[in-house]
Amino acid sequence: MGPVSRFDQLVESRRSLRDNIANTVTNTNNLSLRSILEKDKLSRSNFLDWERNLMIVLKHERKATREAPPANATTIVRNAYRKHSDDLLNVGCLMLLTMSLELQTGLMNTNAYGMIRQLRDMFQTQACTKRYDATRIRILISEEYSDTEVNQRSLYPDASSGCHTNLSSLLSLSSVFRSRTCWSCHQLILRLR
Repeated sequence: MGPVSRFDQLVESRRSLRDNIANTVTNTNNLSLRSILEKDKLSRSNFLDWERNLMIVLKHERKATREAPPANATTIVRNAYRKHSDDLLNVGCLMLLTMSLELQTGLMNTNAYGMIRQLRDMFQTQACTKRYDATRIRILISEEYSDTEVNQRSLYPDASSGCHTNLSSLLSLSSVFRSRTCWSCHQLILRLR
């Protein structure tokens, strides 16, 4: 191969500069969003807020989920999956860094998917109780004011709330939630059906 032309050197130097600027901007943006997670570490009382912030940061960093490629996949597909696996490791480390020490020790040897699954199981009762309390407050407010002053649609929990139930089921569970049992909301609803 002959000597590299001046033009090729300029093109390569410009490409390198562009990549460095892009990496700097990306790292700066990631650090600014990650600081939100680092500021409010996961403890036993703030799981819903922490999970929402985590999903925002991961969406910003474009950490998409991917399934393992088949054995006969092309090199490009395998490399993309390898990069995803590396990202998964980074996400797991980020999650651990933003937890209290008590939670870190229990989840240290778990990947990111396993961590979020265990955390959701751990905090499901708390989340459903908070949703129930919010719904109850909405109903109390609606009883205080006339129907014209309160948007009726705001009284009903949205379908994506995770409790998979309607308003009447939530209200029928009031005595159970007041006692703060350790059953999960999902188990209680299954018993009602």
